[in-house]
Amino acid sequence: MKKIIFDTETTGMFRGDRNDVAKGHYIVELGAIKIQDRRPTGEELHLFFKPKIKMDEEVIRIHQITNEFLADKPTFAEQLSIIEAFFNDPEVDEIIAHNIAFDQCFMNTELKRAKSKLKLIEPRFVITDSLKIARANLKDIKKHNLDALCKYYNIDTSERETEGHGALLDSKLLLKVWLKLTGGQHNLFAENQVENTSEKRLEEPENNASSQAKNKDEELDQAAEKIMLLIQKNNSGFSWKKIENKAEDIELHQKILEKIRA
Repeated sequence: MKKIIFDTETTGMFRGDRNDVAKGHYIVELGAIKIQDRRPTGEELHLFFKPKIKMDEEVIRIHQITNEFLADKPTFAEQLSIIEAFFNDPEVDEIIAHNIAFDQCFMNTELKRAKSKLKLIEPRFVITDSLKIARANLKDIKKHNLDALCKYYNIDTSERETEGHGALLDSKLLLKVWLKLTGGQHNLFAENQVENTSEKRLEEPENNASSQAKNKDEELDQAAEKIMLLIQKNNSGFSWKKIENKAEDIELHQKILEKIRA
């Protein structure tokens, strides 16, 4: 199944009620990418929207999107069909964002305003907050925002520093962070380059030994990812009996734990 990593930039936030941060505010930029088997599929969504209010200078300094730039852009409702087509993909079963409650609230508010039937909620999607996972796993750092995590993992953010907090750019940075957080394969992401693994196998057949090793690695990654989902859903812990994998030996379990903690 596929996962969507997404981010939004907004006109600001309503500070009177944490459960309704989108009240009176609008999304001005949406960026999203799809991944499958921990690899980008090449499917991306990047849209700008004209809001119904003017942004103040404080907000503009953060994302560097001006009122003048948005003046001739379509509204969220006018681009609804594109958004619905991307998120309604039947192969997508999980959405991921950093501090997802914020972006989820804004998205659901905009979807409701546009009279869409789409909602980014359980049980349609697994809702995954990378911020909560980072806080639970990285106890040795004080801040867990995207900038801090990129610094912790030595991920290049120079483009972000010069262009601001762009929604698509932040989604791509979050993917790199996410792969580090959930263990292994963090070097697979490359912008504008999606590997066609089926073609590669035709051109360069693998020998049995390397093929078996690769399959074993993939099995470990899949098991580790399942465990992370259980940890998110059950703060009191998890039982190995809940994990469906072929091997049950202690050595395998230790290897999976190492991947989770990497």
